[in-house]
Amino acid sequence: AMAPDLLCRLAVLVKVVRPDGVTPAVGVRVLAAAFGGGTKDTGPDGTALFEGLNLGGVSIRASSLVPAESYNVAVTNVVITASAPSNSVIARMQGVGTVSGQVFNSTGLVPVPFATLLVEFLSQPFAGSKRGNIVSDGEGKFTIPNIPVGDYRLIASSQALAASTNGVIAAHEQTNSVRLTLAPSGVVIGRVLRADGSSVVSSNNVVLRFSSQTSAAGVSVAPTDEDGRFGFTNVPLGNFTLDVAVLSVNGLIKARGTVLTNEHVVDL
Repeated sequence: AMAPDLLCRLAVLVKVVRPDGVTPAVGVRVLAAAFGGGTKDTGPDGTALFEGLNLGGVSIRASSLVPAESYNVAVTNVVITASAPSNSVIARMQGVGTVSGQVFNSTGLVPVPFATLLVEFLSQPFAGSKRGNIVSDGEGKFTIPNIPVGDYRLIASSQALAASTNGVIAAHEQTNSVRLTLAPSGVVIGRVLRADGSSVVSSNNVVLRFSSQTSAAGVSVAPTDEDGRFGFTNVPLGNFTLDVAVLSVNGLIKARGTVLTNEHVVDL
């Protein structure tokens, strides 16, 4: 039987290389998941030496410490054997890319300023992870760097409308250009009058409820103008309800309707 102290002297050398497969990867933290393992940062030659490991399998994960490449990783495995004079493994970083583009309204012609964007990663080792809190500029344009190699889903939202697209970063430093058009929507307009059919109800809130496509509540409130008129834009396709409470006369209006097609104007 092998002496226990011999087991503790076994080591593995991890050599981490950039996505080109040649350049040593510096500024990388390497995790050796095994009994006696731990974490070490690569040196100038891109290597990290782990000593005092037991025989058997070791899972290796190398992660870039560079903020702009925090999703650049390498994942591999090595089996430590006593017969080998040295145990070593090469871990090749997968790389990251960029997704850029522009968000448009449901006509596909008008840019949507300050739309919210979310990226969901679909490939391992980041499957299920999401990056949010990304906002397009005043022209609806955006650039999202540090997307790991693999499949992803990009979702844009503005108020109650959303759009999504799937894509793939196939190689390090790849840039994908996308165009996101928000889902079809319509307009709901109307005028609030008293029961006599002629007296105008001005400066009174009108509440519209509908099915939202985003995390935003499917509720919008707009006041009537001096002529009793109101309007709602960017109303998603589908059914809606409208409520008006005129407290000064204990009046109540309820209405229902449906936005059928893109740019449909529902006049109540």
